[in-house]
Amino acid sequence: MYWENLMTDRQPYDPDRMNIDDIDPADVDTLMEWVDHPNTIATHDDLGRAFRAEPPEVQIAEIAAHINNFRRQRAEVADVLIMSGPAEQGPLRQVLDALDASITAGNARIVQLGGEPV
Repeated sequence: MYWENLMTDRQPYDPDRMNIDDIDPADVDTLMEWVDHPNTIATHDDLGRAFRAEPPEVQIAEIAAHINNFRRQRAEVADVLIMSGPAEQGPLRQVLDALDASITAGNARIVQLGGEPV
């Protein structure tokens, strides 16, 4: 893959010289290299452990905020789905399913922490 990148204008993800702000959001290949890179995975694991070490009330408040954001995003995607053509509907439904799964998982975690679902 690296040699293929030399033949194009595309820059491969280099964790020693780049961060997420350096990546063109339209460059899906480089974004996926960032997501799948061991440094990115380790960083997210560390952040997850740090978050789970927070007191339950802190976790519940932050998860509830994310759930509310997911619901807002879901409404926006649903509006786009209504106006979309058949070719766009499949991917948009996948986004809706992912948002629904995130909302369900967030509420399950809130219940695990002793809170009420949002």
